[in-house]
Amino acid sequence: MVITKSDKSRLYLSKKIFQKGLALKIEVPAYNERLRFLQAKARNAGIAIREDVFKNLAHRSRPDFRELEGALVKAAFLL
Repeated sequence: MVITKSDKSRLYLSKKIFQKGLALKIEVPAYNERLRFLQAKARNAGIAIREDVFKNLAHRSRPDFRELEGALVKAAFLL
């Protein structure tokens, strides 16, 4: 799912941008974003993990948050 925000109408966007193709550059989330994401996911799931484990998981450059969440689940299972 892609969510966009624009000052143009939906009709304009669908005719001008999406029919011609939309190029996006998706970057790996920064370390602090990955760390906060992992901490929030663990807190919401009621998982208790040491801070050094969070930092280790966040330090590894995962391409997306979905893989980070998978790594968190594995770490929680192994600890």
